[in-house]
Amino acid sequence: RAQKVNPMNVEAYANLGLALAKAGRTEEAALRLSQAIEIQPQFAQSYYYLGLVRNAQDRLPEAIENYRETLERRPNHPGARQKLNLLLKETEKGQPH
Repeated sequence: RAQKVNPMNVEAYANLGLALAKAGRTEEAALRLSQAIEIQPQFAQSYYYLGLVRNAQDRLPEAIENYRETLERRPNHPGARQKLNLLLKETEKGQPH
């Protein structure tokens, strides 16, 4: 299990977070991903995975922020750009004009 790995291994924490999210354990996933961000704030993939979790939880403003954080660290991240654009379009539709 990834938890048995060196706790400073940010990729293991990020991957554990993703696995937990896929298993439907989104709160625990968010916790692990937040820990990964604390360990290594420049690791873009942790923010991206956290964005996926927040999106699944319908916490769209947080998901948008996580995707933006991903792109700040890795501007060419295709998944983050795609998800961010999609969420921005969705949230614009819900806004009164």
